[in-house]
Amino acid sequence: MGYDGLLLTLPKGIKWFVAIFVLVLSIGFYTGLLFVSETSTSSPQGIVENYLGNEDDEEAEVMKFKKGNGRCLP
Repeated sequence: MGYDGLLLTLPKGIKWFVAIFVLVLSIGFYTGLLFVSETSTSSPQGIVENYLGNEDDEEAEVMKFKKGNGRCLP
């Protein structure tokens, strides 16, 4: 089977596979973006709060704690 770089020349089964693969990949990508937008705030105060925490705010609806420095303890 010679392949000259066009998707139109591929067999029908491979075209379906590529189409379904791209569809599933797109759904996963946009679900990930939706998750990020739902779980984070895009305001400067919200970003600072996500990393530095809001432990001092007694009125906060959701408690957020300061992120670690990423190092493992010895």
